[in-house]
Order: sequence, then structure tokens, then C-alpha cells
Amino acid sequence: MASGLPPRAKPRYGEGMRLPIALVALALLPACSSDKNSGGDDLAACEQSEFDLKGCNVASLDAFASGGPFNLQLTNTDGTPAGVAGMALDPTGAHSTFFGQQQDVQVKLGGGTFFASAPFNINGTDGQVSIAGCEATSGRQLRGFFRRCNVGFNSVEGTFVAEQLVRRDGEAESSGNLQLVAERPLSGALATSLYVSGNTAYVIAENTGIFRYDITDPTNPTSLDSVTIAARKDLVGTTDRWASVAVVGDNLFVTSDVRGLLVFNLKNLASAALVLPASIADARALNNLHYDAAKDHLYGFSQESGGVLAYGTPGATPTLLGNYLSGASPSTGDAPLDGAARGDFLYLSHGTAGLVVLNVSKPEAPVRVGVLPAANNSRTLVLGDYPSNKVYAFETGAFWGSKVRVLDVTNPLNMSAVGPGYATRDAVPVSRMAFANNSLYVAYAQDGLRVLDVSNPASPVQKAYFNTWRASDPGHGLRFTEGATGVALGSNGYVYVADTTRGLMVFREGAGAAGSAQGGAAR
Repeated sequence: MASGLPPRAKPRYGEGMRLPIALVALALLPACSSDKNSGGDDLAACEQSEFDLKGCNVASLDAFASGGPFNLQLTNTDGTPAGVAGMALDPTGAHSTFFGQQQDVQVKLGGGTFFASAPFNINGTDGQVSIAGCEATSGRQLRGFFRRCNVGFNSVEGTFVAEQLVRRDGEAESSGNLQLVAERPLSGALATSLYVSGNTAYVIAENTGIFRYDITDPTNPTSLDSVTIAARKDLVGTTDRWASVAVVGDNLFVTSDVRGLLVFNLKNLASAALVLPASIADARALNNLHYDAAKDHLYGFSQESGGVLAYGTPGATPTLLGNYLSGASPSTGDAPLDGAARGDFLYLSHGTAGLVVLNVSKPEAPVRVGVLPAANNSRTLVLGDYPSNKVYAFETGAFWGSKVRVLDVTNPLNMSAVGPGYATRDAVPVSRMAFANNSLYVAYAQDGLRVLDVSNPASPVQKAYFNTWRASDPGHGLRFTEGATGVALGSNGYVYVADTTRGLMVFREGAGAAGSAQGGAAR
């Protein structure tokens, strides 16, 4: 029986943790125990009655009897991180989402109880996952126990911390010089990222497809067309993940878990697509793309293989120039997840390893030249150019307790953290960032769009925000990262945001721009 909740301590994210492709659900829990049991009811250990709550202040749990959306942090009994997840609990159980499951979810809230459980089947093995609250630790947080049970194996268990997600205390919908001028929700899809090229915005729904909008008039985005996974099952089958895109010339590059890298012609997205070759044994699960216009090189970052692919002439007929394999173990989270180039150097968000720098002056043979460890993990970054040829990286993880770190990376051989960085709260992760004119634009998941003045990188100052995420919107709980998931800056001075529920959102920034405008339906 689970008992003996450990003292409250910040978990050691960044140690022994695999960075998941999707921050959600059962893949984040530890694999089932390697110890096969001797039989019996393997799932019985996940019943509510099997959790030992002696010594818990269960009466305090009634503060969460209304349920709602939560983010969770999970820790194994040995203190190692077990993952993060989102959930949305309905006291009736009828409309709950729990570890990605929406069918047969058991929910018991109130009367000194905070319990949720759901069945699952992974690779043909039945199982059950459950949590039982122990006590409220604040008006918005509680802690307790989790357990995952698998048929034929002993259960795996640990503790959790959960935060009920509401708008931050004291905040309105918006503050500062941001005005919402347009909103285009996606029909039946969750927006997970965003890419802007010229007068076109590409909204990415990683499990559905790519949706293209004409933003010649930013206040009235017009739907152009889309390319979906379902429509291109001839290429990828019925299930795939398209996480990132890049546009170079007439080519639209799309990462594919199944095929690696797809190339569509922008003039006709429905036409046949090219699948780029790769010399890495397994180049699938590309997490992100980065185009270096100065060198005309396209880089792809593979979580699954732990490698970086470099392609030349991507605007015409792309050719594989070379690749880099870190030699680390992607299964522990030490893998390149994102990157940005400056001159001969490629700066990588390298998961649990932190920030890694490659010399790519010879792309056929990249050389690792620098590393700056991260206390949490490194998931995504952007670079900012400053006077006197100074270069700063704004980098962040994607788990509980992540924050925006500011790093002086001018000399890749002697990099250092600068100042305290920036964070809103532990329970909400940063999704994406963009930099321009000494301002950092942060897609901060459930905390919406944040605009920071980073004219002094050592001391970021928030100058505006817009809370895009709304607790009242339907469909919460499927992901740890919901709300503002992507941000991009257009050449026309507007700020573009992808929000999981609200789709494409367009903001005007400037004096007198505070407030919001009426959003329209998708067109």
C-alpha cells in the first residue's frame, strides 16, 4: 500500500527522465515493473481502498470537490521524476479526462476524498492508473499518491503534486499594449504550434495536420487550405505526428514520426510529397526544424535517434549534407529537441544534457564544442543579437518548475547563465518563444502570451500579457501543455499565437492597443 508521503521537495527534473513526444498520459508514467507477479487480480492494487491515507489531512481535500483542469507532477518512490500530465475532473465522472483517457474514468471528489482512476491498454497489455489525494498544500495545490497497475506485473507507484488551473491571482484578461484583433479556431483539432512566412501563417495540429491562412490583412486571416494526416495516409498511414514545419522557397517541410521528413510543394499541398533520405539508422520522431538562411541549411532534430540532420539547398532539391549523433541515450531524455544557428555554430536544446553547441562549419562532420548543463532540462530556445556582437540564448525546459533561462553564449567555449531568468509558476511550462527588438515573446501555455523587455538580458521585465487560456473552454486535460503553444512574429508588426483551443490568434502591439477585439469563426 502507498504510504509515507515524502517531505515536500523540488524534484530533480533533468536526471534520468525521458522527454516525451507528447506531454501527456500514460507514456509519462514509469514502465511497468520488470517483476512479474505470481498471479491474482493484478489491477486490484489500483482500487481506491488499496491506498493507505493514514496520517493524511483528507478533510482539506474538499477544497477541490468542484474538480476542474489540473496539471500534475509525478515522482517515483525512489525520488526520481516520473513525468508530468494534465487532467480535467468532472465530479460526476461523465466528462472527465484522466491521463489521456476519456472512457470509463472513475472520479470521486468531496467528503474527504480526491480519487481518480482509468483503464488503459498499451501494446495489448491491460492496466489501470489511479491517484489518491492526501492533503491540500495551498488553495490551489494538493499532493498524494499515484499507482500504475499492469496485468501480469507488479504495480509501480509514487507520489504526485497537482495544481488546479485558474488564472493567476490578480490578473485580468490582458495588461499592457496587446490587442487581440483576430481569432480563428480550428474545427475538431488542437493547435500545437505555429509558423509564419511572409503573408502566410501555418497552424500546426500535430495529430491532425497543417492549416494554412492568408494573413495579408492580419485583422482578417483567411483560410487557404490544409494538408492532413488522414488525407495523406498513402504516405504515413492512419496515425502520425507532424510536430514542426519550415518553409524554404516553394517547399513546405513537415516532420513526421513515421517517415522522418516530408516535403510538400506550396503551390499544391495535395500533390505527391517527397520523403527525404537519412543516413541515421532511425531518423523518425523529428521534434523540430530550423532553417539557417545565411548558409541555406535546414536542420532537423531527432528525439528518437538522438541526432541532428543537416540538409543543403532546401529551397530547390534538398540534399543530405551530414548528421551528428550525440552518442548519449535518448531514452533518458538526452537528445536534441530544438536548435538555432549563428555563424558556424548550432545551439541545441539537448534535453537533460542542457545547452549543447556544435561547430557546423563543415556540416558533413559537425563537432561538439560546448555544453552548459540545465538544472531542469532544455526543451526549446531562441537567440538574441545584442550590441558588441553579444549573443544571448533564451532557453527553457518543458516540465514542472521550468523557467526561461538567459544564457550568454557569445563564446561557445565559455557560456554562462545571466541573471534570474523569468517564470510565472511551477505548474505551467513554456511552449515556444520569439525574439525581436530587445523583446521576448513567450507562449506560456496556460498562462498565455507574455511579452518581456529583455533590453537588459540579466533582468527580464514583463511589459504585457494576454491570458489566452480559459478554464471554461471545453476539452481540457488531454495535455500538460495547453493554451498558448506557439508564437511567431510577422513582418507586418503583428504577433501570432497558436492556442490549443482557440486556434490562430492575432495581436496588435503598441501604444493604445490594450484590450481585445471580437474574434471571428474559422474561414
